[in-house]
Amino acid sequence: MTGSVQAKLSSKYESYTILIQQRNYSQAIVHILGSLDDKIEVNRKLNLALEEMTKAVFKSWFLDFDPVRAN
Repeated sequence: MTGSVQAKLSSKYESYTILIQQRNYSQAIVHILGSLDDKIEVNRKLNLALEEMTKAVFKSWFLDFDPVRAN
């Protein structure tokens, strides 16, 4: 590559090797990344639910004093 502002390929294109991935390899990568995206979304929803539960317990114990009233 040459050039100071933008990289430019030289005119000797025959010296470069371009690798083309097989379709099943690409599909496997897509499947793995899709599974990770799904897991991230499930974890995000779980975190939101746990945060709501934590807020409810905090309110019950420290603002409404429910454990003290139960005794």
